[in-house]
Amino acid sequence: MRRKLYIGFLIGIFFFMAQGQALSYTDQVLSNNPVAYWKLGDLSGSSASTELAGSENASYSGTFSLGQEGAVSGDSAASFNGGSFATSGTLGRSLFANRNVITVEFWIKPNASQTGRHIMEYGTGVSTFALEGTLLTPNFFINNILVGNLALNLGEYQQIVLQMTGAEAKIFHNGLEISSTAFTQSIQDKGNNGMFFASRGGNQRFANINVDEIAVYHTALSSGQIAQNFNVGVGAVPEPQSLLLLLGAACFFSLKKGR
Repeated sequence: MRRKLYIGFLIGIFFFMAQGQALSYTDQVLSNNPVAYWKLGDLSGSSASTELAGSENASYSGTFSLGQEGAVSGDSAASFNGGSFATSGTLGRSLFANRNVITVEFWIKPNASQTGRHIMEYGTGVSTFALEGTLLTPNFFINNILVGNLALNLGEYQQIVLQMTGAEAKIFHNGLEISSTAFTQSIQDKGNNGMFFASRGGNQRFANINVDEIAVYHTALSSGQIAQNFNVGVGAVPEPQSLLLLLGAACFFSLKKGR
């Protein structure tokens, strides 16, 4: 009887795990309730499709290529080298202005070693909320104050998370927190300025990068949520089939032992 209960318990646990791990990367991001989300998986045109009902599409401009190999298996990304991704000014303002709690998550692949480049920004012309500088060792600025930096790997996709918690400014790289600085200010309101990737204001300091899976949250995601996003993105979470194989092995040895 105990053996049957034990096996039933194992089946329940593994079924629950299998259901949870079956989430796609898109489902994983949406489970964290973003206020803006673009996959950058468009194959043609100049419009970056939103993944949220009622939200706005963004746009591609300048020199860009769509349908490039993405960070997440089975998805595509956009490549920029003299072009940029941009939201409307009104959306950029609503996402960033006067906020002191925010999480901005994206995946990038640097394709060259460059200096004086902008990876992302809100607030054209000033470093209101920006990741910029040398492409492989960019700096994170809020209100023109340096709050952190990180090192990127050339030619590899990496998950980047820039975060304000209300008490700290943080940087996460590939699921791990690598920088934390005390910071209590709110992001300055720079009017109707968009959020840009791969350029400063869409017309200068272009970065040669691939960009994928841009999400903005008006919450401070936990370190566990950020790590889970990364793990699902790189396929490090076991698939349901693997879990079922483990279940089968556990049941087999349990029955064998009970004989």
